[in-house]
Amino acid sequence: MKRKNIFRISVALGLIISVVVFNFTAFARDCREIRKNTLRLHVIANSDSEEDQALKLLVRDRILKETGDLFLNSQDKDESISLAKENMELIISAAKDEILKAGKDQEVTAEICEMFFETRVYGDVTMPAGRYNALRVKIGESKGKNWWCVLFPPLCLPSCTADDEALALLEPVSRENANFKVKFYFVEVLERIKE
Repeated sequence: MKRKNIFRISVALGLIISVVVFNFTAFARDCREIRKNTLRLHVIANSDSEEDQALKLLVRDRILKETGDLFLNSQDKDESISLAKENMELIISAAKDEILKAGKDQEVTAEICEMFFETRVYGDVTMPAGRYNALRVKIGESKGKNWWCVLFPPLCLPSCTADDEALALLEPVSRENANFKVKFYFVEVLERIKE
């Protein structure tokens, strides 16, 4: 009798673990798809001073203004990366111009790179942790806090508002809810271990 109970409990636990692992594996696969199909914008301030942080936001706004139509009509991440590379001088020039308008003289560099991002909340969308392609804009010494958004799908364009079509490209795992918070936590832990 005791062996039957141990067997039943073992079978039940095995089924529960199988369901949890299957569910998490599907979620992790969806997170990989989001990372694979996303281009982020990452702007890093010269320092954490109030002045440099305000300047970072001016540069952000100018880049979004100058590239709004450019990325808004992009069909996929690869096209967005190509557009960013083709327009890198425009992006750098716009950032430098905004810095000069503010009476500063700080260097600006920009590049397309792959970098690690922690789980981030963007309105009601949560981006899972992991390595993403990003257009990274560095101001001055780039030792300050950063600002980020999603260029593709266009969630930060034209004025940092996301439309339903762009949000749909990030489904099913991006919408914020309590069930996903636990899953995002485990994805972030796994991604940090890999990093």
